[in-house]
Amino acid sequence: MINQNYYKNSNVMVISDLDGSFLAPITYSFDEALRGLKFLRDRNIEPVFSSSKTASEILAIQRKIKSRGPLICENGGAVVETRPNENSMLKIFGRPRAIWMPQLIKLRQELGLNFQGFSDWSMSELRDKTGLSELSALAAKTRSFSEPIIWEDSDTKLDYFKVELERNNLMAIEGGQFLSIQSNYDKGRATRWLRSHNGNTDALIIALGDGPNDQTMLSEADIAVVIKSPKSYSLKVEGPLRVIHTDNTGPQGWTEGIIEAFFTLNCLSAVSLKKGRCNIVF
Repeated sequence: MINQNYYKNSNVMVISDLDGSFLAPITYSFDEALRGLKFLRDRNIEPVFSSSKTASEILAIQRKIKSRGPLICENGGAVVETRPNENSMLKIFGRPRAIWMPQLIKLRQELGLNFQGFSDWSMSELRDKTGLSELSALAAKTRSFSEPIIWEDSDTKLDYFKVELERNNLMAIEGGQFLSIQSNYDKGRATRWLRSHNGNTDALIIALGDGPNDQTMLSEADIAVVIKSPKSYSLKVEGPLRVIHTDNTGPQGWTEGIIEAFFTLNCLSAVSLKKGRCNIVF
């Protein structure tokens, strides 16, 4: 069971993407999200970060903003709880990367595909391609469940590659910059698990994200915030009580979305939760 000290306001849980949402593209700055973070903390809520990043990368961001609590790493590969002296994986959804990486390498060779991934690059190359610091690049390269790649081949070959991945019980999920190769899991599945194990199954979930890899997470939320990005227009979010589309991008859009989501809550005369979904009672 997740430590309830992280959920002082147990009626609302905020689950958020990082890159392109809480963090600005390219610079990874979160300065413009601090107003939204203060808004949450004034209501005794800490955000749960759900990202394609590794657990180590997310932990580093938690330390920067002086936050603790559960996190969802590598696109839903695992739910990790952070504690003062240790971290523990509460639930693992992903097959270990070390098991299926030989299959991925074999597929690339046999099909003659052109793509490069984190495992192909030196630390210097990874830093050049991501803009990460040396310490952050090391954390990004130490992956447990996924392999981010840059696709350098045709769309036709990509479609064929996805079929072959499926035959090998793998999948490709599109993020902001990379395709993530992983086993059959996603952020939505991890979100469902977190809802049922946070000590309050009636908690209302606000989710924020900007890319295709956020779609399942957003669809599991009661209020979904789609943060404006080059790829946000393609998201098909079905299921939430309300879907909010921000005018601003990145962390500025994150703050806008947080405030708009709580404005939505305040506009409801009463909210009841039934079977994990919100029903408005006027």
